[in-house]
Amino acid sequence: MAKDILKYPLGIDDDPFQNSIMFFINEAETAVEEQDADTSGVTLSDLDDEGMSFPGVDPDIEIFDAAAASFERFDKINVNKKAIQLYIPNGIQYTSGFGWNRTELGGLGSIALLAGEMTGDAAGEDLESSLEMLGSEDMSRRVRQEIIDGLVEVAGGVGNMLGVSGGQDAAERYSRRTMNDNQEVLFKNVNGREFSFNFHFLPRNEEEAKSALEIIDMFRIYSHPKISEMTEEEADELAETEGVDVEPEEILEASADTYARWLQYPAQFQPVIMYKDGDGTWRENRTMPRIGQCAVTSTSIEYGPTEFSTFRETISGRGRLPTEIKFSVSLMELQVLNRTRITEGGY
Repeated sequence: MAKDILKYPLGIDDDPFQNSIMFFINEAETAVEEQDADTSGVTLSDLDDEGMSFPGVDPDIEIFDAAAASFERFDKINVNKKAIQLYIPNGIQYTSGFGWNRTELGGLGSIALLAGEMTGDAAGEDLESSLEMLGSEDMSRRVRQEIIDGLVEVAGGVGNMLGVSGGQDAAERYSRRTMNDNQEVLFKNVNGREFSFNFHFLPRNEEEAKSALEIIDMFRIYSHPKISEMTEEEADELAETEGVDVEPEEILEASADTYARWLQYPAQFQPVIMYKDGDGTWRENRTMPRIGQCAVTSTSIEYGPTEFSTFRETISGRGRLPTEIKFSVSLMELQVLNRTRITEGGY
């Protein structure tokens, strides 16, 4: 059995639309014995037996990457819940950031450079050659000067410790030298990528308006956490604990307020850029970098930005839907990039 895809516009499978973006919504659920807890690299075809395939979509598209496995905890695994297919908005931007810090190494930097100079040329040579280098007149002068400079710096530091202001400055003035701060640029980290998609819903009829409403609802629902609730199995297990003389039903009732203080993680979203092949199948566009599992960091909805109006038809129990809606969603990729993910994974 195939799963339905929430689509906008409804004619996205027609010839004029050759590109789209699909959001697979994945959520952690309790694992069962026959399920594999490792969901890295799982494709739609791997889930066919559970009725998770989608009509008209290439079954070899990966809906879980390594980032999904990193968010598994205890007996939880990620399960695909929904799929949303939308037109591709203008201006898809990929930005990678890198953390480089300028650091002052100070005297330690001088000593490190000296040690490198003393041993660098002698690397791989015998002990006699190394001792000969250390005993050379030029190197002796360098070592002696480093010791003198070190003593001057220590003298200035001692003056500061004794409350004599300007100890370091006085020492530098005496030696007519100032300490080289030995600035170096050090690599620290890779910043996670963030993405923003802005959609403009202009439904052509009531049916398409309902589709837009359902899509917005799905984004809002799965980007929010769930309140953790005690299961019947947990209540039964607790009731059987030694020293507990309470029925499972009473435990469930009493736990309602207690468990409400815990929130389960929201779902993850896997965006996939798609193109329609000649046979009508939607396939992943690998000419563009892939996007890994993401968390929704914000959503924004603007109703009637140009002129507020609604359809005449009433949606059961909800009223009339505006004829124009702007919807924006921002996502943060869960796993930072490295060379392996780029060269082998295509991210």
